[in-house]
Amino acid sequence: MSTSSRRRRKRGRTLPRVLLGALIATALSACETTSPTPPSRLGIPDERPTQDLDLPPVPAPDPVEDALPDLADASLFEATRRAIEAGDWMAAWLALPRPAPTQQNGLDANRFQTEDAHAELNAPEPDGLVTDTATQAWIRYYEARIDLLRGDRKRHADTLTSLIQDPLPPELRREITAHELRLAVLAGNRDRQAKAIATTLSQAVEEPERSKLEQQLWRALQAMTTTQRAAVGRTHPALTPWQELADAATVLDATASATAIGEWLQRYPEHRATERARLLREAALRDAQTQRLALMLPLSGPLQDASDVVTDGFLAAAFDAGATMEVQVLDSRRFTTPADAYDAAEASGANVIVGPLGKRQVGELLNSEQRNTPLLTLNRPEIDVPAQGALQLSLAPEDEAEQLAELAWSLGARRVLLIRPDSSWGQRMDTALRDRFRALGGELPVTARYGDAASYSDTIRDALALGASNTRSREVRALFEARVETQGRRREDLDAIFLLPRTSDEARALKPLIDYHFAGDLPVYAPSTADTGLNDPAVNRDLAELRILARPGRLEPDAVPGMQGTEIPPGALYDLGADAFALAKRWWRMSSGAGISHAGLSGRVEPGAAGTLYRELRLAEFDRGVLRPL
Repeated sequence: MSTSSRRRRKRGRTLPRVLLGALIATALSACETTSPTPPSRLGIPDERPTQDLDLPPVPAPDPVEDALPDLADASLFEATRRAIEAGDWMAAWLALPRPAPTQQNGLDANRFQTEDAHAELNAPEPDGLVTDTATQAWIRYYEARIDLLRGDRKRHADTLTSLIQDPLPPELRREITAHELRLAVLAGNRDRQAKAIATTLSQAVEEPERSKLEQQLWRALQAMTTTQRAAVGRTHPALTPWQELADAATVLDATASATAIGEWLQRYPEHRATERARLLREAALRDAQTQRLALMLPLSGPLQDASDVVTDGFLAAAFDAGATMEVQVLDSRRFTTPADAYDAAEASGANVIVGPLGKRQVGELLNSEQRNTPLLTLNRPEIDVPAQGALQLSLAPEDEAEQLAELAWSLGARRVLLIRPDSSWGQRMDTALRDRFRALGGELPVTARYGDAASYSDTIRDALALGASNTRSREVRALFEARVETQGRRREDLDAIFLLPRTSDEARALKPLIDYHFAGDLPVYAPSTADTGLNDPAVNRDLAELRILARPGRLEPDAVPGMQGTEIPPGALYDLGADAFALAKRWWRMSSGAGISHAGLSGRVEPGAAGTLYRELRLAEFDRGVLRPL
């Protein structure tokens, strides 16, 4: 913060220049102090993400003759590992064994700028210093993990990149690969996931770890394009069967997919994925028999407008696909209960029933005693209920909150200000995001809860500790007759902001206030609710550099059925309707237990527990009024 003072000399009342300067410097330094004990700012991430900054090269297996021996006593690092898992980098650092002074590997006493760490690093060296090369390598690995936990992604990547060039113990090389895989999953980097898994599977991996890795590989391959999968198969020939099965499973036409999977089974009758392939082939054949769909929505009443948009998306997708199946649309409000509407749709001969839309109606229907026809709901109930024979598709914002926490953490966010509405919706989002972010090792030291628009500025000002800074500025000016110019200073212990607006109007009002209150240098992350839905510089000028989760249909409007060439995207509910049609056609494959996913317009849809479908969105940023993927 720059602070300047202009002084007018008055005869007989002029302070000595040195004394006056000291008083002003002392007072202004107090104005700049916004946190009594701010943590180290070393390792604060760059303002913009750097491609693959925290993803080191995937380590190749060590030649046997060059490998170092594994640790004889793995408990040596147990305390450090536990502290890292708890997100406590300081405890992890203090528990780390110290290498011999002649082999410090770049260890720097000024690396962590806190008194406790500095005292520890300058304390007399204890007996029994670590001198063997294998243990030294493990120490460097855990130093890198601690750097990442602090947010210093560059030092983390540099250390691991250097480390994997040297001979390593086989167990450490496997640990580094597993660590790289975790980072790739959080960042949503499918290609690096596949490479890390291929490296791990090339080594001796026992069950159930092998099955877990294969499931992660299967998810990653499905999210790639055909060209990307082919490149993985060429680079890692051992993955070719998995690559070819993913090609066959992602064919949208059920009959064609079943045929391709059958041919795969003939080529690889003994492969570990044959049971998965048989499940998928059987499910695809059942999907091929789906000839009639029923869409039951409240086409009157409070949810009529939303239902109309969902219906438009559903029918546009059916028309765009050139589907020959029959689609029947029912107004669920004409029936006494959701179960009655379901019974009517079933009596009409529907092979799959889609709906209802409201949470309460979905809960009532899932609690009904008997459902013989496959059901795809367009929401989730308030309270989880057994959902046998049903899949639950939803635009649940809590899912976005968890994903936002993961992506922000992968880009270096560690201590984050949370701004959210003071409402039940805001509380639910707060809980989902906070739980996930803390589990990753992040901290949310302050939460700003705003009410009406009149409270926005004061809420953000107080959360950034600018109120105290302004008070101290006034006190400074009161000390002198001469005019003293001061500038407020926000708290400095933050490296990012989570903004959870309920609407885009709130986002457009709040984001400029964040900049106004001296926090414009911090990356700001928001869910899709912050999006205006338009690539209009005039509308989006107040959202500059805001990073949000975006639906694929928002980023690729030409892929939205019925909307080619239109300037105004139809929105999330339209995309939900289009995805509902595609998933109804794939109902048996999605519920087969084979881990199939779907590249939808509302997000990449993957099945979870008890029939719940989860959406994965993409991180994007407003750049000169246009939302662009990061």
